[in-house]
Amino acid sequence: MEITVNLIPPHRRTEIIERSRFKAVMGILFSLSFVLVGFFAMLFCFLYIIKIGDASYQKNEKRNGEDSLIEKYDKEFLETNKNINEIKLLAKDQLYWSNFFLKFSDKVPPEVVLNSLTNENYKVTIRGISQNRDNLILFKENLEKEDCFEDVKLPLSDLANKEKIDFQIDFLVKNECLKQ
Repeated sequence: MEITVNLIPPHRRTEIIERSRFKAVMGILFSLSFVLVGFFAMLFCFLYIIKIGDASYQKNEKRNGEDSLIEKYDKEFLETNKNINEIKLLAKDQLYWSNFFLKFSDKVPPEVVLNSLTNENYKVTIRGISQNRDNLILFKENLEKEDCFEDVKLPLSDLANKEKIDFQIDFLVKNECLKQ
């Protein structure tokens, strides 16, 4: 049998117990503070990551806004280019009758009066009055000399009279002369 003798005085014993309790409480507080510091460090890391993500999101939103603006302008440019190409096609097939009138006006002698000028496709019909037969023949020859006019027809019946002749001349205008 073993007998233990406690030689520590009671006030000292309470002191030792209080000290060991104090060390235990301090250990627990230290452990808790370490856990809290780690927890707050994690929170700050999450906050930092969220701020970076938010900044990236804001940047992407701004870029998406710019991208949508760029897409809008791209669509407008495509539509404008399409319209320009359609206009070019129309202009390519456009006939400029002003070219015809510029060439034709020099060919009419002063003694010839034109009453009507009609066209159907490239065929032109002119009706008028000539003061005499020579002016009418000169008018016909002037039209025949022009490179843009072909197949000039003046009926012989129009040449029967010498003066005050009602006439009709038919001719074709070349397609190339009406293009610009």
